[in-house]
Amino acid sequence: MYGDRVRVDYYDIATVSDGSVPQDILQAATDSERFYPMVFVDGALKIAGSAEYYDVIYALRGAEN
Repeated sequence: MYGDRVRVDYYDIATVSDGSVPQDILQAATDSERFYPMVFVDGALKIAGSAEYYDVIYALRGAEN
């Protein structure tokens, strides 16, 4: 649907010791009392506690505008 305009990165917060999680995402995830999974769009937290397909599409469409 979005082709090369969208990139999906998956980070497992349990593996933070290996340095693979970007600091800004790690900070947002650990500072909040939200539930996993978390979906970030352009670095902003858009969804917490769900990663349902249609919710993610809705968040991406909101970022297009």
